[in-house]
Amino acid sequence: MIEKTLENILNEISDIKNLIFSITKNNTFENNVNEFLNTNEASLYLDISKSHIYKLTMLKTLKFHKPNGKKIYFKKTDLDYYLNSKISKSINDLDIEANRYMSKQIN
Repeated sequence: MIEKTLENILNEISDIKNLIFSITKNNTFENNVNEFLNTNEASLYLDISKSHIYKLTMLKTLKFHKPNGKKIYFKKTDLDYYLNSKISKSINDLDIEANRYMSKQIN
């Protein structure tokens, strides 16, 4: 149990180190919306595993670029679009929609 916890902590520290390296390597990391990210950077940006990144690309859920036919890259804007496309509405929003729908049906 303790070994798994330590392993998780070490993995998270490694991910943080990779993210810091990515940011310091390119000071415009947050400012350049057309920047391409590799799989490691994309998984850190989305906070998901690399295997999940590969699954999303296989299912064509996530846009990617494969210029050399081997490595895949992701535009930051495409990753942002993916994040924004999975919005869960609040109960208040659903109530408003239901009320609008019901008022249209009555008229």
